[in-house]
Order: sequence, then C-alpha cells, then structure tokens
Amino acid sequence: MNHAALSSSTANSQVSNSEATSTELQEKWGQALDRGFVLIPIELLRRQKELALADNDLVVLLNLLSHWWYSDDKPYPRTATIAARMGASPRTVQRCLEKLEAKNLIARVKGHVTMKGKNQTVTRYDLQGTVTRLKGYALTPLAKVPAAAPANPNYLAGMRRPASDAISVPLEIMPSGRVEAEGLSDEAQRK
Repeated sequence: MNHAALSSSTANSQVSNSEATSTELQEKWGQALDRGFVLIPIELLRRQKELALADNDLVVLLNLLSHWWYSDDKPYPRTATIAARMGASPRTVQRCLEKLEAKNLIARVKGHVTMKGKNQTVTRYDLQGTVTRLKGYALTPLAKVPAAAPANPNYLAGMRRPASDAISVPLEIMPSGRVEAEGLSDEAQRK
C-alpha cells in the first residue's frame, strides 16, 4: 500500500485490511512465508468429502492452486514436480489428475510456452470447475455446512470400543484441566 497516496489523517488513523492481515501472517508464520503462500477458500477443506476428494487428490489440487498466480493464466506444473513434493510416483499424480478431471474440478488444456528460448508443449490446468463448485457451496447457509463429527464417548485411548462394551461414566474436569472419569482407577482410565 502506498502511504504517500493517503492523506496524512487517513495514514495516521487507518491501516488497510491487507496490511493488518499481512502483519498478522508475518507474526504467525515468520520466515516460513518468505517463499510464498497459497490462499485457498476454506470451503475446499470443509467440502472435501462432498467433493469426493481422497487425500492425494486434495494434495494434487492444492499443488495446482499453488502455481495459479493470475486468474487469466492457467498453471502448468509438471506431474514429476508434484510427485516429488508428495513423495509419490508421477503415475499416482496422473491418476489424481484424471479423477479431478472426471469430477469436473479441473480441465487439462494443451498449450505452448517459451522456456529457455524454446517453444515447448505443456499441459495447462483450468481450475474454473473448482472455482464454480466452491462458489456454489458458498451460497449454502452456514448452518448446512457439515460440522465436525460429535465426540464419541466410547472412543478411548485411540481404540474404538465395540457397542457391546460401551460404558457410560460421568467425567469430571480437574483443576489441572485434566479430565477424569469418576469412580475409575488410573489404570482403568488408561484402557
């Protein structure tokens, strides 16, 4: 933001949202932001299940988004680059791209770019399908957005108990912030 363009009273009394956000991000992440960051709508993460995106599909889509700097310039990262970042094979990335295309979240478009003085054929990725879907979800009232799954009282120590073993024990919050079940020994609580 160019402070010279602002009147002195405005410059002294207001800070733009982008500057405040930028400062907050710098305080939060520090030098980790020096190489850039990706801005994505939270709807993408909230709607992962509705979009039927497996974990690898989402990571591939996030990688495509990380290369999409201008709305009118379709990104063209190499599958090998994405695969190396993910620790996966290029074929795994290709399968994810095929699934994303089948779900109309991306479209692959052959194009040409000049790199190192040579005209090369590349595959560009049109992400308008993802944009359109997320815009549609944004119109859905927030109350209809899937919330986190309710806590399961029968989920103990990382192991799900069968319904037949379900227990119902009143919990007590200790002054230390620790939660303990009333009437159970320490050993029974750890199971």
